Amino acid sequence: MKGYEEELLEWRRMLDEALRREDGWLALAGLHWLHPGKNTFGSGEGNDIVLPAEEGVPQHAGSFELNENAVILHVEQPGTVKVGEKEAQNLELRTDRVAETDYIYLGPLKLVVIERGDRLAIRVWNSKSREVLNFQGREWYPPDEEYRVQARYTPFTSGGFLDLPDVAGSVQRIPVLGSLDFNLQGKNCRLVALPAGDRDLFIIFRDETSGEDTYPAGRYLVAPGPENGTVILDFNRAYNPPCAFTPYATCPLPPRENHLPLRIEAGERFHPV
Repeated sequence: MKGYEEELLEWRRMLDEALRREDGWLALAGLHWLHPGKNTFGSGEGNDIVLPAEEGVPQHAGSFELNENAVILHVEQPGTVKVGEKEAQNLELRTDRVAETDYIYLGPLKLVVIERGDRLAIRVWNSKSREVLNFQGREWYPPDEEYRVQARYTPFTSGGFLDLPDVAGSVQRIPVLGSLDFNLQGKNCRLVALPAGDRDLFIIFRDETSGEDTYPAGRYLVAPGPENGTVILDFNRAYNPPCAFTPYATCPLPPRENHLPLRIEAGERFHPV
């Protein structure tokens, strides 16, 4: 049976592997906010959306037409663009907010329409990204079980939402599940929890290391769902948001309620290059 530290280090290795994937955060190559009407795209400089000039990416590939909340893909050269495994010409695209999202492929590039607040954008991945090849791995504090604490979970019976600003200047409306109360370093602390999957909890927080030894915008933490009214918060698993690795992410920022008045010297560190 694996010990605590061995499991933690394996989890950290898996996070690095996820960053290195062809559709991971390091492979992001663009984020292009759409304006009403036609948004041309291709590798040519004259396009509204200029894509990386990789093999298989036409200079003038087509356009994304934004009509109210609908995005229509128009392909200029048949056979150069695919949606899923099918060649595409004129198609209304499903965004990342629905289960069956439409992914667009041009050579080594993968594109998708994303919704953030009341804005829509085209997100671009490049499987030949140099950032993936140059990635040396995340930097972590040593494991310290002092930062693995038990919290009392109180669900919000009426439900509700938080309007969280993000690094891209939008506001994301996110459901809030409840609060987590715990004691750390002799201080009583409280965090607001958001949903993560079917049962887990997602916490976005800042602490007094933020901007010094950890990422300035804060860190993320996923905790298992409550058992008998309690939740284990393991800050050794606190990790940097995607915006620490790419300028093309849309990370929500910590709510004011989740600014902790102490130093959490556990989890992922950050030192800008």
